[in-house]
Amino acid sequence: MAAEAGPPAAPRRSALADRRWATLATLLLLWMQLAWAAVNDLRTIGIRLALVLAAWLAWERWIGSAADRRQRPVGPLDALAIAAVALLAASLFVLYRLHVRRTPWPLAFAAAVALGAYLAPLVRSRFRRPRFLVPLAAAVLSLAAAAVLVAPSLRAQWAAEDDHEIMDFLGPDGRVGLGEVPALLGGTEVGRPGEAVRYRPVYYTLRILECAAWGDSPARWYGARVAMFAVALAVALTALARVVGLLPAALFLAYALGLRFWGDIWCRLGPGETYAALGSALYLAGALGIWRDPAGGGRTRDWMLVLGGALLAIGSKENFTLLALPTLALIVRVWTARRPRAVAFGATAAILALAALVAGCIVLALSRSRADVYGSSVAPGYRSALLRDGAAAFLAGMSPWDLAAGLAALAIAVHTLAGARRRRLMGVLRGGSLLVLALGLLYATQYAFYKGAQQTGMRYDFPGALAPPLGLLVTAVAGLALLRALGMEGRLVRGVAAGLTAGLALTVAGQPPLLLRQACTRNADQTAAFTRRLEEVMARLRERPEVPLVVFARGPQGIERVRGLPRFFAPRDVRNPLVLAYEPIEDDPRPQAARVAAELTALSREGGHGYLPLPTTLPAPCFVLGIEGEARLPCTDLGTLPR
Repeated sequence: MAAEAGPPAAPRRSALADRRWATLATLLLLWMQLAWAAVNDLRTIGIRLALVLAAWLAWERWIGSAADRRQRPVGPLDALAIAAVALLAASLFVLYRLHVRRTPWPLAFAAAVALGAYLAPLVRSRFRRPRFLVPLAAAVLSLAAAAVLVAPSLRAQWAAEDDHEIMDFLGPDGRVGLGEVPALLGGTEVGRPGEAVRYRPVYYTLRILECAAWGDSPARWYGARVAMFAVALAVALTALARVVGLLPAALFLAYALGLRFWGDIWCRLGPGETYAALGSALYLAGALGIWRDPAGGGRTRDWMLVLGGALLAIGSKENFTLLALPTLALIVRVWTARRPRAVAFGATAAILALAALVAGCIVLALSRSRADVYGSSVAPGYRSALLRDGAAAFLAGMSPWDLAAGLAALAIAVHTLAGARRRRLMGVLRGGSLLVLALGLLYATQYAFYKGAQQTGMRYDFPGALAPPLGLLVTAVAGLALLRALGMEGRLVRGVAAGLTAGLALTVAGQPPLLLRQACTRNADQTAAFTRRLEEVMARLRERPEVPLVVFARGPQGIERVRGLPRFFAPRDVRNPLVLAYEPIEDDPRPQAARVAAELTALSREGGHGYLPLPTTLPAPCFVLGIEGEARLPCTDLGTLPR
């Protein structure tokens, strides 16, 4: 009997195909490295893409046939060549981004990161990884980051701005009982819907509950912020790691935490953005879980994360009402795959109801005031112009011709390379484009909300300032997905991903170090100086409680300290009569200046908020305390009160 023929030998892979993908991978790596170098500058991306594809077509047309005849398989030398191109791209990145820094360690750091990113998928494929490993690693990294970056806040004291509201809630006895919470909540904007131009029900609910929990201990208040920072970072890191891997996710969040505005959010007690940042991380984790598995309808845990995150963010900061849009996108995506479960409908309905409530209250108040909380016009034409300018700022420097060239080159590539994979490719392109457009909309709306005040280094940059780097992250992930859809060999895709991770590592290395820690340390020093000075002033006042204190303020910038002083005095047994002497500044160009000046002038003349009306002749004797400017009054000078 003739021996049975074995299975037919697998056809040998064409060296032309291997060379083609290797060339495309290295060129795409170089292009994306340069794109990462321009984190906030999207110019010439289209031309770069056109050059990449032109080089690939040239390779296929004139060089590929010779490579095909040689039929040499891809081996270790090709991997070394890819690594060499990655290092070349990294060195170009260094010259572009770190030209003023001559130390070699950023390049060595990037090379080590690239090697780790390349080998990580191989290690994961050979060893079974427990499901809890990524969350555990994220928790450890987040706790370490919290200890390094925001732990200096634990020695901070009460601040001159915002914290006086805590004193007002605590009252003379320095504590809040749970039975007092509804009455205190009714005294805020929550109890007057449609009257104030702001409406933050969750913010004030949590703030008063924190008063009940932490009392008058600044260490407990700041300890809660350190804990919220660690939780938000761990949740965001876990969510991103499931999409891009732990190392790239950690590097991206390290880059994001290097932006200046975080110090204004995590190092202070007043901003509502603190709760909104935690809510955004929870929402991101749940939304990614639902989006990646629409056929499963989303797990109950993911919908609860989406619901909790949205309630936190929308109820703490009005501009997060935009989360209603991605929530609708989630329910539509699940609906197209299968009928959503009751938890999906319930979470979506609750989010939309809160967004409608907040937006409705604000619109009602704005229709009466004709100006927002910052004193700017709310006329549709003015806001539409700001929205247009915000979209232009997001795309600043991107020439229409450049964009057209890039889209044309991409269309040629899809038509030439796609074949049977065209549908999958178009799905990747459509998803990436929609995400980038959504981020552009986010940036434009924040630009309009804050009257064009972006890149200020303050909390007003959040979340708009995250849109450009997130757009580049989406571009990188979509680019890798395109290469996989085109059938590129896995090791070459890993090479491209490693090069992108190296570029991200160089970006992190090029940032000023530990800006968030510096901000928290600076706030701790400033609050300690304010508290020390306040205690000195109160000690002098307690010695002579019958002598009135004249608070002198020049210009509108001291209004927070003017309002807060009686609130700090009340629970500390300071009973001196208070009067305000206000001196306006002529021709102050700031939009809120006129409104604040009028408020301070009325407070000086008519009294209120703990102040008596300013008499025509100052009583003798008297004390004087400067808030802004030097007080030249016939009173015993107690100096000035710092910020």
